[in-house]
Amino acid sequence: MTGGAVARRWACLAAAVALAAASIPWIGAGQAAAAPTLTVNSTADVVDLVPGDGICDTGNLVGLDPECTLRAAIQEANLGPADEIVLPGGTYTLTIAGTGEDVAATGDLDITADLTITGADLATTIVQAGTDATNGIDRVFETHTGVTATLSDLTIRFGKLDLSVEGGAIMNVGTLTIVDAVISDSIGKRGGGVYSQGVAADLTLTRVTLRDNSATDGGGAASKEGVATFTDVVFDGNTAFRKGGGLETEKGATTITGASFVGNSAGSEDGGGAHLRDGTHTLTDVTFDNNTAARRGGGLNNDGAITTITGGTFSSNVAMSEDGGGVNNRGGGANLTLTNVTISGNSAGRDGGGVNAAEDIAIYSSTITLNSAGVDGDGIHRSGKTFSIKNSIVAGNVGGGNCHGTITSLGYNLEDTAVCPFTQPGDLLNADPLLGPLTDNGGPTLTHALSTGSPAMEAGTSLGVGVPGVDQRGVGRPQDGDNDTFAIIDIGAYEHQFAVPNNPPTDISLVPGDVDENVPVGTVVGTLITTDPDPADTHT
Repeated sequence: MTGGAVARRWACLAAAVALAAASIPWIGAGQAAAAPTLTVNSTADVVDLVPGDGICDTGNLVGLDPECTLRAAIQEANLGPADEIVLPGGTYTLTIAGTGEDVAATGDLDITADLTITGADLATTIVQAGTDATNGIDRVFETHTGVTATLSDLTIRFGKLDLSVEGGAIMNVGTLTIVDAVISDSIGKRGGGVYSQGVAADLTLTRVTLRDNSATDGGGAASKEGVATFTDVVFDGNTAFRKGGGLETEKGATTITGASFVGNSAGSEDGGGAHLRDGTHTLTDVTFDNNTAARRGGGLNNDGAITTITGGTFSSNVAMSEDGGGVNNRGGGANLTLTNVTISGNSAGRDGGGVNAAEDIAIYSSTITLNSAGVDGDGIHRSGKTFSIKNSIVAGNVGGGNCHGTITSLGYNLEDTAVCPFTQPGDLLNADPLLGPLTDNGGPTLTHALSTGSPAMEAGTSLGVGVPGVDQRGVGRPQDGDNDTFAIIDIGAYEHQFAVPNNPPTDISLVPGDVDENVPVGTVVGTLITTDPDPADTHT
């Protein structure tokens, strides 16, 4: 350290102490001073001179101020009182290569104490491990055991690890929350974008886009054993060389709400959009579109997990060589429940273009249409355990093979042929449901609307198990869809609402000259003329 740097550092320390003494009110017993906030003022990658002394200073100057880099700020926060870092707009590139240490001195940015890092916004604050996807020096962030950290309003990219190390951009074994962020163009063994591991690990992503990441398993993200929560997360264009193109989980508990899995791929195995292995998982209002798996579960592969999906659309997903174009349910102990789900336009190389099930599955108030399979069960295929279905449409699947295998109807299902074993009360065979195209009919996900006159309208039941109080869009069930004063639940994922006629407005005019508009008191007498196509309307 130069003499000038030493003198400057002592001056900064003295100034900081004086400022603190002048600005912080007296603190009585039981009160604590607020932890200081560090503001980064340089995009360079330089270490702190003396980590833990309370001053973010690399020994260089930015104007007249000590240089505070992101790495230096994290080193100070790890050892000192600061618990918040403000990261202005700019591109922060890691350049200090090195591995095998956990004090943020080289390689990735190790977070070993509770910390919040806030960027300006995800478009202008960029933290990257290299200048492109090929030359990253390490991952970007690592959150350590026992640490609670929050990252927000930034883009994290270009993390690069060999395929023996997890967490391409981010590794978490603590409690990590990421909000309003993009994680992209990173690679690792598991979790190309982010990997969370351990029974105590807790990962929360809110309004995050995981894009163009890759890994052996879990191209976009992966979670093992802990808790993971994904809200309004987009998994876009991620690649797994083996399984779980967008997401891969193992054990633990996962909650996914409002997420979209679009254009992800599993290169050699299962789960183009997501692969859920063991554990307990809850999915709500999700979209799986245009994902591809080499073998099973083009959209979703549920492997030994207990999974509930309420509200969602599986469309245009492909299981190239085997089963379950939209959804595949397999693996000992797997149990899958689908409610208010649309499964449309998926394909499988072998069985179950829409849904394939080798383990227990129940489907309620769902629509399965336009799917295709290379061998059996264009719509749904059962190859083991129990497969029950109620209040659902299975129609219009390519080739007419709506169903294959032993399927248990719980009643009130509709099929446009007579292939499915729908023989229970309320079941309708050879009935065209008159579905509209897959489109935005309101709500968080795409649906097939029921056209006027559909036999599925008011043909379901509100009795027994698996009857949702709303449809896939969130519209209350039942509706009086045919305006006959009786509200009965519809079959399928969509509940038809009666459309009140939108007639032209009534034209009202006073014949000129017939009314004296200046009469101060009494009754005004004139001629009222109305033009109205609604004879029931009255006017006074």
